[in-house]
Order: sequence, then C-alpha cells, then structure tokens
Amino acid sequence: MVLFLILFGATACNYGQDDANSLIMKQSIVKKTVDNWRVYTNPAYRYELRFPLNWKVTDSGEDGKDVIFYISGATDNKPVLAIKSYSNWQEGYDLETFYSKTKNDLFKTSPNREEIKIDGQKGIWFKDAQMEGEEGQKLNVVSLDLDDRIVEILIIGEWNDTRAVVNSLNFYPNKAMDDL
Repeated sequence: MVLFLILFGATACNYGQDDANSLIMKQSIVKKTVDNWRVYTNPAYRYELRFPLNWKVTDSGEDGKDVIFYISGATDNKPVLAIKSYSNWQEGYDLETFYSKTKNDLFKTSPNREEIKIDGQKGIWFKDAQMEGEEGQKLNVVSLDLDDRIVEILIIGEWNDTRAVVNSLNFYPNKAMDDL
C-alpha cells in the first residue's frame, strides 16, 4: 500500500509537467504557451506554426523555401529558428538518402539523434549537429519527411520558445487530384 502511494504520488506530481531537455512537449502545455502568439503560414510547403510576439519573420517569398525567425530589436540580429523546405515529389527520397546527396550528411556527422513525431509526422531530431556554414556552432536540427516535401528546422537559440514553436507546427495534407 505504501509503495502504491509513493508511486501514485510521484506520478501525480509529474502530471502536466514537461521535460525541459526534451524537444517534444505535451500538447496541453504547447496550447497554453502559444495561445496569444502570431501565426505564420507557408502555403507553398503546406504548414503553419505559432511564434512569439517579440519575434519577426522573413521568408523567401512565394517559393516558401526559406523562413527565418529573429527576436525583434536584438542587436546581433541573429536568427533563433530557420526552416528550410525542399520539394521531394519527384525524387521520393527518405531522409537518409536526401542527406547523403547534400553537403550536410547529418546521418554521418550527427550520431546523437532521436526519432520523433510532430503533428503526427515522423522525423528525426539531430542533436548538436554541425552544419556547413555554421562552423563552431552546434545546432539542433529537426528533419521531417512529408513524402512530397522535406522540412528541415534549425533551432539556433531560445530553447524554450523554439521548442514551443516546433511543437505548434501543423502540416496540411496533400490534396488528392479529385479535390482540385
């Protein structure tokens, strides 16, 4: 009986809390965190997310390939989050094949990785990845294979806010030809 009370009490104390070192957050916590944030929608690669009011966003325009988030008024103007999207409908690469064809083969250079799910989509979280052009800086990179597109998220700073942004991602499904 005492063991039951100890185990039940420990579980009850942790209920609703979140592991700050994990990328994945409980959706109830995400919803509370992003409640009053702004919404960014990328129609080209069919996703949306929420981001803090004190962030600004720039993107590459209609092609939607590159999206960069900064903290407004920061003197260094360094990005805190970047999203790169790649068309994959012709090639149909899985993530490992995709990276083997790039300068940043994260499967070879980033052994510390974890399989994750964001908005029901399978992905890989590359922890402390070294990306070309980011010498000396280790990044958390989230890569998602969405069949006809690959979305790569570079978490550069502001861990708590960027985790909430990543967990707020909502991917739109592919439209069937009948729906067009």
